[in-house]
Parts: sequence; C-alpha cells; structure tokens
Amino acid sequence: MTKSARRTLSAHVRDLFDNVFSISKDEEVLLVEGASREEVKAYSQNGQGGPQQWDLRWDFHGSASSDWNKIVVSYLVQKLKSMHQEEKWLTQPRSDPYWANAISQKFSRLRSVYLKAKPRVCDNNSVETEVEAAERLVREKEESLKKARMDSRRAAVSFAIPILPDLQSNCKKKFKRRHGVVQGMAGFNTEQGKMEEARTWEFLRDVVAMLGTDGMSSDDSGDEDMAPVFRTRAMPWRKNIQHELDIIDRSRALDSDIFSPRGAKVTKRIRVHHPVLMSRNPVKNLPASFYDTKWLGQQKGVASEIDFPWMTILIHQS
Repeated sequence: MTKSARRTLSAHVRDLFDNVFSISKDEEVLLVEGASREEVKAYSQNGQGGPQQWDLRWDFHGSASSDWNKIVVSYLVQKLKSMHQEEKWLTQPRSDPYWANAISQKFSRLRSVYLKAKPRVCDNNSVETEVEAAERLVREKEESLKKARMDSRRAAVSFAIPILPDLQSNCKKKFKRRHGVVQGMAGFNTEQGKMEEARTWEFLRDVVAMLGTDGMSSDDSGDEDMAPVFRTRAMPWRKNIQHELDIIDRSRALDSDIFSPRGAKVTKRIRVHHPVLMSRNPVKNLPASFYDTKWLGQQKGVASEIDFPWMTILIHQS
C-alpha cells in the first residue's frame, strides 16, 4: 500500500471520530465523556448494559481489546462502512478487520492523551487537583516543543559538528522503531486473517504505547571486532519484558517483506548478567503489571488503577 493510500485511509478514520465523537484533534478527547467504571464492570461480569449504538462511549480505563471497547469498535466499523457508501469515497473498500485495527490504533492514541490528563499522585502521596493537572499538561507540552526546537537546531548543525546521540534521543528512536513494528505487524496479520497473531501484536502495541519514550531503556555504545555494538542498560523499576521486546526487535529484522530495509541497520546488542542500572526517574501511573513486583512493593502511589492483564506469549519453533 502506498503512503498516499495510507494517508487517505487514516483521514477516513479521523472523519469517523469527528462524526461520532466530535474529535477533530487528539486533545479534544478530554471533552468526551467515557463509560463509567460501574457500567463497564456490570457488562464485563454480568453482561448487563453495554455500549449503546446511539450513545457510544469508550472505556478509557481499558485497552482497545477490552470487552467493552471491542463492541464500540464493531459499531464504529459499521458506521465507517456506511460513511464510505453515503459519502461516495473513492478509496477501495477494506475488510472489517482492517478498519477495526485502524480504529483501535486511533483509540489507543486518544486513550494515551486522556490518561495523561488524569490527576496524578504526587511524591507526597497527595493527588493533583484538576488545575494542577492542567498546569502539568501545559508544562509538558512546552517542554516537548522546546526539546523539538533543540533537536531541530542540533540537526541543522550536525553536518559541521559531530554530536553523539544522548540517551533521550536513543530512547526516542527505539520507541519510534518498536511502535512502527507493532503497528505494522498488527495490521499485516489482521489483513491476512491471522486473528490470534493479530491479537498478540495488538497486545505488544499497547505495551509499547503505554511505556512511551521514557519507558525504553538506553544503550551504552561500544565496538566489538570493529563492529558497533550496544550494551543494554537496565531499568530497575520496570517489569522484565525482555522476551516481549526481543520478539518485536527480531521481527523487524526477519520480516523484510513488511518493513523496508532502508534506514539504520540492526545493530548487535549485548545483555549482560549484571547490566548498568539507569538513573532516570521511573515512569509513573502505569498499570501495576508494568512494574517490577519487588520494586513496586517499596513504593507508594506509583502505579495507576488501570487493569492491564499481561499476555503470555509462546514462540512456536518451526
């Protein structure tokens, strides 16, 4: 599929969210009313209620694959197909699984924005007020814009002054690469009708999205036999998810028919038994399943109340 075609299909999904939820920009998700915990619990446990087609509301505390949100996605797929016919879109119709995956990806991005805006637990165990949460979002956006300007200036002068990549840019590249892999694999398996594999990649997509840039470990660079290598640094607060990350990293190298071979080559990484511990602050407000159990037991007010069941992924040797 060409980039132009992907952009057009993404625009259709944006039109859908604008039509149903009045969301034309991601930040507008903060104005949308979600389903209450009580409604979601009643539906999940007893089958009572559930999403209503004439009043669709997301469960922002659950992933796109939650029981509640899967029903919302199914309604949206039908709505999008109706829009395709009514508005006489020129794009070729896609399969239901394709649209479901595209809608789920859009929701995952909006959910991330929504959760960031929730009041957080401060270091003194107090909870932010709505005003403090809003001020934090403004600060984070200003810091993000400032960093983007710095990165732009750095790139502009890099031809004259060789600059070693810092840890943050390293993590940003790693997040971008992994996020691209999981999105690509989820979409590819959905299109191929391999729904079990697609669900696995959707889980990995949610894991990477929840961790974000700050949840990626950085690497110490070096060389071995004149070839560049990276020695992975450990994050003491994070659950051991090396198995899941290895699946993502290996897939990009193996599935050359899905991912373009252009760009940086896959570099050898060495994981030692006693890696260097990173001094960066832990990422707060992730589901408890993302943290090292022993580390989390010594903390207060770090994990969010969001339930994120962990999927056990088995690799079948062919």
